[in-house]
Amino acid sequence: GGTWKDVEAVGAWLGEPSDPPPHIGIIGMLSNGVAVTLNASLAWAANIEPRPMVNTLEIAGTQGVALCRSTPDFRRMTMQLYSATLCEEITLDCTGHTSDIVLLLNDFAEVVAKGPGASNTLATGEDGYWAQFATDQANASARRRRTPVQG
Repeated sequence: GGTWKDVEAVGAWLGEPSDPPPHIGIIGMLSNGVAVTLNASLAWAANIEPRPMVNTLEIAGTQGVALCRSTPDFRRMTMQLYSATLCEEITLDCTGHTSDIVLLLNDFAEVVAKGPGASNTLATGEDGYWAQFATDQANASARRRRTPVQG
């Protein structure tokens, strides 16, 4: 729940010829009081061989924490769930993007057959609007703060 209220960011350009920052740190607040922090890099370690890659997701709430991390080869993810009544680790084998596409197409077909609201997993137009809003606000904030890279 909640919609984006405040979004600020800092970005870094490490020689990449792009307008939006290829490396960005975002902090935001949702209308329901949830604080969001996001660090993303589209070219993290792009100039280093072999590339050390990482994919992490951390969600902290009032009732628990979920930590999700990929292995460096992206073949597996571990999800750790912590709360007052639960401490569990789950290993997920990655099946690739083709499985995700099949799931998405099946959900879309269900919506076409049964009408709006038939799927709880597909993003809505409103979800898309708020994702674009946060992206635009973060990129604009990072551009305002842009400073030349010092060698």
